[in-house]
Amino acid sequence: MAAEEGATAMPAAAVAGVKPAKSNGAAGSAGGDEEQKVPLPEGHINAILAMKREPWPSSEYLDLLSPDERREREAWAASRRELDKEFAMFQDKVRSDVKQNGCYLVNESYLTEQAQLQTLIKEKWAKMDFSGIVVADWDYSDPDCCEFL
Repeated sequence: MAAEEGATAMPAAAVAGVKPAKSNGAAGSAGGDEEQKVPLPEGHINAILAMKREPWPSSEYLDLLSPDERREREAWAASRRELDKEFAMFQDKVRSDVKQNGCYLVNESYLTEQAQLQTLIKEKWAKMDFSGIVVADWDYSDPDCCEFL
């Protein structure tokens, strides 16, 4: 799965707080070096296993659409069902590995890439200008009521 691939700046052992283990060779590089496998952090595993798939689109939703929009949404739903099926298989694999081994192993580079992405997100987020965003609590029963937070 794509979730097992990647590269980052921080040592994965530091991110995961565990000692790396040698891979079984399935993820070795072209040069013959095997990439280290490390346990995926528990929080990541919990997030993967907690994700639920919801049936979509509902017939009530489709009834509101024009015939063209309905065909478009139904086509999109077919591809989404395939992705949901693949994700369910991934969840089953994670669940099985955790049950058998007490962890789910990923390439060390995956954790490194995730750490790099989080750093990039924090840097970009810090540069964003939110001054134009107004946050308020509206009382929808009173159109003149707005309580700024």
